[in-house]
Amino acid sequence: MYVQILLNDSRVRNVLSQITVAGIIGPETNGAIKLFQDRQTSSRDDRVDPNGPTIRALEAAHLDGVLSGRFSDYVRNAQGISLRRDPDTTQVIFQAYLIRLRQGLG
Repeated sequence: MYVQILLNDSRVRNVLSQITVAGIIGPETNGAIKLFQDRQTSSRDDRVDPNGPTIRALEAAHLDGVLSGRFSDYVRNAQGISLRRDPDTTQVIFQAYLIRLRQGLG
């Protein structure tokens, strides 16, 4: 879900349609990863590995948007997407998000 949320933030800011945030990687998410890598990274391996180049690029783009005030309303509203389904999972995801965001600021 974290990757899908960051992908959607990038997609909204780049006037692309949002993907489904369900925590399941399927063809829609794979396509979004490939497109992001084609446009935003120097290589394409169709993966988002922890601390790999794609997650770092997604987080850097998001962080740049937050610091400049250009991030999308999508992220502000993203918690509501899964909160109705599974509040415990949502809380864990957003705690991880805040920790990673703070690390980027440090």
